[in-house]
Amino acid sequence: MAIYTHSILASNQLIAADGDQVFDLPVQPLSAILLHISPLNATSTIANYRLLEALLGAVTTIRVSWKGDPIFNLSGVDAAALALLWHRATIWQSNAVETDDDRRSIVLPIIFGRRAFMQDECFPRSLKGELRMTVTFDIAATGFDGLRISIETIELPGAEPSSVQKASALAQTFAATGQNEIDLPIGNVLRGILLFGTTGFAGAAPAPSRVATGGGRHGACVGDYDADGLLDVFVGGERRHRLFHNMGGGRFVDLLHQSGEIEYIPKPGAIRPQTGDVNNDGRQDVLVVYGVQLSPHLFFNRGFRSFGHARELDLQIEGRLPEASLGQQGGCLGDFNGDGALDMVLALMNGELWVFYREVDNEFAMAATAALSPESPWPGPINVAAWAGEPPRALGTCVVRPGGPPALWGVPESEAGDVTIRWRTPDGAVQTRVVEVVPGDEPKHVFLGEPDRE
Repeated sequence: MAIYTHSILASNQLIAADGDQVFDLPVQPLSAILLHISPLNATSTIANYRLLEALLGAVTTIRVSWKGDPIFNLSGVDAAALALLWHRATIWQSNAVETDDDRRSIVLPIIFGRRAFMQDECFPRSLKGELRMTVTFDIAATGFDGLRISIETIELPGAEPSSVQKASALAQTFAATGQNEIDLPIGNVLRGILLFGTTGFAGAAPAPSRVATGGGRHGACVGDYDADGLLDVFVGGERRHRLFHNMGGGRFVDLLHQSGEIEYIPKPGAIRPQTGDVNNDGRQDVLVVYGVQLSPHLFFNRGFRSFGHARELDLQIEGRLPEASLGQQGGCLGDFNGDGALDMVLALMNGELWVFYREVDNEFAMAATAALSPESPWPGPINVAAWAGEPPRALGTCVVRPGGPPALWGVPESEAGDVTIRWRTPDGAVQTRVVEVVPGDEPKHVFLGEPDRE
């Protein structure tokens, strides 16, 4: 069993002046560093509540070097962009208005692989003093009185990595429009390029969107409700709901009034709707949960984005779990027992967690799934679609993310046989896998990025 070690290199250390702070890093194989930064200033300095911008600006450079050679060499802003957009890691942030000092803080992750805790992707074991971290601060430019920092590390004793991820930044100012060339690093496999700018294009003024949800809090989920390959959006809200049909080209139209019973049965107060094929008919359905005193609603997709109320699965109509009528903190759909049928989980207002397993006629429901493999060279998210039957019928497009739940397509018995799963990689290449789904078999699983694994 893989184990890890959590070390604290600095705890609430005061940084009162600009300059470099140097830390010797552990000798064990290093997976990740967590840099915790808290500002010091009185509440009267209200301008400094632009927390993320100011704190990242206070970190001029984060440099991790081995025997003097840089492994990681980015500014605070660049490190945050890498964590968010490449690693899909969360930058933890807390902010308390009208509260002094370190109640306001961020945690910035620095990861030496595609993800943390990967035994085959981390910095290998080193000798004491070889691996160092230097953080350069520019506090004066932010208006803070000072900073307090904590540094923690995640080590993987015994790991023998086959690769380590390096990160560096190239800054270039373009004086004119047209083609520009940038020399890239050499000597290593180039895993990816993260390109972003700090200024907008001349004359590019923001334009109001024609998509609006109205007042109050809202939750949203995406689904290919009409199986046209484009992701639509269902929005549940405190006051009203909307179903935005994807017309293509970035254009959405609210067609809730043409979408069946989902227009008028859901009540105000909805939170966190979910998409999933609840009855394995190859169409994407919707679960609506409520933060007010109402039981959840499930809606079956009849096809062509028309929904009917699943009355036989309605807890209030069936007289089941009356506590659910007091509202829910949240809910989700997922195949929690691996039988190919989506189950429902509800977190009630009283703190109870209930799981409703869907009954299936055979030991397994007919289904195919696709997930983004941890070994995939693509960070995701990736849109993946499926077809079944003869002639092939589109089962809809889903989104998969690293570490996220798999896409699941139910297959009716009338369409048993080959199911084609297709996705497009970030480089534009289209990849296809075909699996056979027949009655009585376990669900067929496809792992994107691992062509030989099912």
